[in-house]
Amino acid sequence: MNQLNNAFTLFLSLLVEATPFLLLGVILSSLLLFFVDERK
Repeated sequence: MNQLNNAFTLFLSLLVEATPFLLLGVILSSLLLFFVDERK
């Protein structure tokens, strides 16, 4: 049970740490797609 709890905590911390970078990538790619489509 303790090992499962540690694995869940590790997974959750990695998810929380990666979320801002994931959101930044989504925002930058959507802005890039918007500007590339507008210039055509």
